[in-house]
Amino acid sequence: SVMTAYNEINHAPAVMNHDLNNVLKQEWGLGFVVTDGGDFSQNVTAHGTFDSHALALKACLNAGTDIMTDEDPCVHAAARKALADGLITEADLDRAIGNMLESRFLLGQFDGGTVYDSLTRADVNTDADKALNLRAACEGMVLLENAGGVLPLHPETHRKIGLFGQNADVNLMDWYTGWSSSLTSIRKGLEERGCKVIYDLGWDIVKIEAPDGKFLCIGEDGGLYADTDEGHAAQFYICEHDDNGNWSNLREVDSLRFVTLENGVIKLGKTEIYGWFTGETLHIHYNRRRDAYVISDYLHGKQFTLDAGGHIVPREQARADVAVCFRMHVVSAGSERIAKLASDCDAVIYCGGNDPEQVARECYDRRTLALPRVQLSHISKLSAALERTEIPFILALVSGYPYTFGEEPCKYDALLWTSHAGPELGHAFAKTIFGENNPAGRLPQTWYASDDDLPDIHDYDIVKNKMTYRWFDGEALFPFGYGLSYAAFSYAGFRAELQADGIALHAEITNTSDRDGDEVVQFYAHALSGRVPRPRKQLIAFARVHVPAGETVAVRTFAPYRELFLWDVSREKFVLETGEYELMAAASSEDIRETVTLQLNGEEIPPRRTDQPVEAQLWDAQDGTEIYTDPMTGETHVRGKKWNNTLIFRNCDLRGVQELTLRGASVVSPVTVWIFLGNAEKPAAELKMPERDGFTDFTSVTIPLEADDICDVRFSFGQGMSLQSFSMRGNR
Repeated sequence: SVMTAYNEINHAPAVMNHDLNNVLKQEWGLGFVVTDGGDFSQNVTAHGTFDSHALALKACLNAGTDIMTDEDPCVHAAARKALADGLITEADLDRAIGNMLESRFLLGQFDGGTVYDSLTRADVNTDADKALNLRAACEGMVLLENAGGVLPLHPETHRKIGLFGQNADVNLMDWYTGWSSSLTSIRKGLEERGCKVIYDLGWDIVKIEAPDGKFLCIGEDGGLYADTDEGHAAQFYICEHDDNGNWSNLREVDSLRFVTLENGVIKLGKTEIYGWFTGETLHIHYNRRRDAYVISDYLHGKQFTLDAGGHIVPREQARADVAVCFRMHVVSAGSERIAKLASDCDAVIYCGGNDPEQVARECYDRRTLALPRVQLSHISKLSAALERTEIPFILALVSGYPYTFGEEPCKYDALLWTSHAGPELGHAFAKTIFGENNPAGRLPQTWYASDDDLPDIHDYDIVKNKMTYRWFDGEALFPFGYGLSYAAFSYAGFRAELQADGIALHAEITNTSDRDGDEVVQFYAHALSGRVPRPRKQLIAFARVHVPAGETVAVRTFAPYRELFLWDVSREKFVLETGEYELMAAASSEDIRETVTLQLNGEEIPPRRTDQPVEAQLWDAQDGTEIYTDPMTGETHVRGKKWNNTLIFRNCDLRGVQELTLRGASVVSPVTVWIFLGNAEKPAAELKMPERDGFTDFTSVTIPLEADDICDVRFSFGQGMSLQSFSMRGNR
């Protein structure tokens, strides 16, 4: 089975993508398709694809979606109306329900018992499970920098650890994380080893002045009241997860409980944040004109204000008048606090990163790759405090994604990255920094040096924009596949042997250090020629191997030919293209150790046929266009979105061509289309696409065009036009 995404693909919701039927079911044999939660009704309420649930149901069933995970009354009413109006038949419903029931039968759910029925809690979270958790957490540790070999630390000389930062004493989960009976934070993992941990969250501590000039305190009911002076005011950590105040928390210092808006009441809530809707997440925006802060909850935008009794209450969002202006009085600056504590430690660890319940989840996109300014400030202050000391400074990033470090270089001795890693995070981290786990994790994505290395977040053309390790030709902060070790390895004897269904890869890895360790040997490939531009390199295989100190281990792995397949857009299928391929044995995508070149005999991609209609969406390159899909039929067309738009179709067979037919539409006035052949700077022909009733009110226009060559065809046209297909005919 598969659950469809909330996303639209080519302007049609994923639940209405006809590849569900055409590819996933008919080609791949998929059983049934289910929507994401609430996504059936969102075709009306959010996507706006239809103004009728009945029509939306017809489109979903047509495309291959079987189960509508949504409110029962909505789905039932849509089905009844669609049946009554003749939009669907009972056979459509039988097919969808049957697809789901087939999987249930195959699982044995109707056989009077399955192998899963006898499972108990004793079968869950066993010692073996915990050991596997620990192994996964250890193997996921990625050492990114280790200046002067400062890591691993020494248990005898590094007993007093300064541990600071928001992720130092938490085991954070996202919405889909499983629960564990025992959690080990980094702080706990260090303390269990006998380390004396000097711990601080690092957030600024503030007292909050209300609009009436009084300060906030906590009532017996846990509510917030403005009825005291500054000396007796409650103190709060102000937790900033981004640079714009959009994702912030207020956490009472004494109880460590978060301020939350729950059922219309502002009060102290839990000591941890977990839930689909996080009522603890606040917008805390600075109002420059009033030199004050406006506090609101992120879910509904309700603004904090005072009632007649001095109780902090929510109000509907409105102009930021004096009634919602609060002032933050910093009583303890976090960066100064931790810098002072750090100077009396044997080693200092700063644990930055993200909170996956707040800034690493669906419904949230980062506006920058940069580490938040508050964390950069903490790192800078610690660096300055430790600059003239021998105290090692380790930056640990616990996060679900990569970062940049802004314009100012961050100074630290070692950098270790890990995911949130689960319940054994603290044990794995402690084992790693003290050398019991020799890190061998590798980055599963490129860490770019700057936001400027990437295009707009909505521009997904990775070839044109040279995105991902496959195409990126700049200097990454840390490349894909990168990771250091406490050991050192050399490569030799790389060879590749062609076999019937793939390539056998061999390399000799020698541990040239005095420490046992794992090495992740990566094999990349690059096609030296081909019908279309090919990636600079693409990973085709890898192997993690343990190599004892001073010894050599033979690595043998296998890359099926499908790893080198190219999607031939002209025939809409994957092919292995004949030609020379450079194969690489590497320690990362940018640390290539040895190369060999092989001739692979696949197939020569023939010229694109143009004597039959070529769908416009099957371009080889484009600029300024977007593909649109009819959610009911699955038919596609391409629209020009800029003043000047381009579609390029490479290696077209134009032998004997005498005429060109374009099928499309213009929506306001006729739009000129210029046709270029090969590398010609002047158009070979031009035509006017007449205005129609809309982008999908297609018409065909045929003009004379003489050609007798195999070359590229380029269409250039203005805004307000759609192109569905083209064809060229002649005396063949």
